Amino acid sequence: MSMTYNTLFEVVSVATPISATTSSARTALRTETADQNQYPRIVSIASRTGDSDVWLTFGDSSVTATTTTGVILHGGTARGFRVPQTATHVAAITATGTATVNVVNGRGF
Repeated sequence: MSMTYNTLFEVVSVATPISATTSSARTALRTETADQNQYPRIVSIASRTGDSDVWLTFGDSSVTATTTTGVILHGGTARGFRVPQTATHVAAITATGTATVNVVNGRGF
């Protein structure tokens, strides 16, 4: 019997970790274009250290995150996101405390 395996997430590159604090900080996402139908641009984002919740916002090189917009990433957790076509960066912020946020660029899901 022959088996075929599908990759759910293929790592393409790892971005610089974001040191999330109460001031918005950002990092660049990978720049290559992906076929959104077959291989959408995906990032896996993990709050590696700290118990603080982190708010994330995707955008261009001037994107900033706030604690009233974007998507929340609870402390110590990981999530996958489909990246908007025009996004080149992701920004992170905490309401209190700090967290190190790792961004893994890839494709799949």
